[in-house]
Amino acid sequence: MSIGLVLSGGGAKGAYQVGVLKALAEMDIEVDKISGASIGALNSVIVASSGSTSDAAAALESIWTELGQSSPLEVNQKNIAFMVSYALASLLQLSPHPLARKVSKATVLGLSQYAKKTNIDLAVLDDSPIKKLFEQYVDFEKLPEWKDIWVSVFKGNAIDSIFEFAKGELLRLDTDKSEFVELKSLTPPEVAQALLASAALPILYPAKHLELDEAGGYYFDGGIGGAKKSQGNTPITPLVKNCDTIIVTHLDNGSNFERRDFEGTIIDIRPSNDLIGSSEKKVVAMLDFSVGKIEYLIDCGYKDTIRVLSSLKVFSLTKSSIDEIQVDIDCLLDQL
Repeated sequence: MSIGLVLSGGGAKGAYQVGVLKALAEMDIEVDKISGASIGALNSVIVASSGSTSDAAAALESIWTELGQSSPLEVNQKNIAFMVSYALASLLQLSPHPLARKVSKATVLGLSQYAKKTNIDLAVLDDSPIKKLFEQYVDFEKLPEWKDIWVSVFKGNAIDSIFEFAKGELLRLDTDKSEFVELKSLTPPEVAQALLASAALPILYPAKHLELDEAGGYYFDGGIGGAKKSQGNTPITPLVKNCDTIIVTHLDNGSNFERRDFEGTIIDIRPSNDLIGSSEKKVVAMLDFSVGKIEYLIDCGYKDTIRVLSSLKVFSLTKSSIDEIQVDIDCLLDQL
């Protein structure tokens, strides 16, 4: 019997997943395979590289405590001039003067073409702090010993990826599909790049070059793809044929993911509390690495997981047959 775990994306709300792992460890539930998107990809690599769920929970709690004390949000100084120029040129398109709008349109077009040609990092933030932090906790040289792990990534240049992100988040339209990368098929340096790519939200973080096919290309946040069904942000696809039971964690109660689209025993863990307050505060919530918010999210994740899994008696997964909990599981889940 194999148990899979899916960790969705959601920026700083990823602290919720620390609570999920703490609950799984307390219930003696060991994860065999894992997948993640964005911040969920970064959390998932800790789970995959740890010897047990308990070890993973402890490591994640240490990491997130450190994130609360020293925010990973560091301004990308080398590209700030380009970003400011692009922003100002874009704002000029709102001018009531025709000449200003004409100049603005030409400037934005020129900057966009330059960005596409050079793939300049249209990124406000530097990902170096995140990379350094995870290098402290992850032994990439022991990759063959890790649990099987997949992360989602989204292929595209900076401008197109920003457009796709806006399509999904602001217009609620579907987007091109994300791709799933099996990390154990890569070299240690490639794994590090894939993880940073999966968490590279357009505008905020720079894309990463990956050679996943002969052509290669630049990749961004895996949560962008397949927005209508949360295909990229809730990367369950690689686990469906490899696991008997899959625990799916969400960082947004309004996630478009629907477990009935997939076969097998799939258990949703969704936040019972509102993690973001309102839609207007969504971006702020994704960037809130304050100590108080992190502690609150960890507590929410822990309580929600205990509530859901205790109702399903999933603690039996570690010792007895999956058949014992499959009976009426859909009915039980619908009542939660």
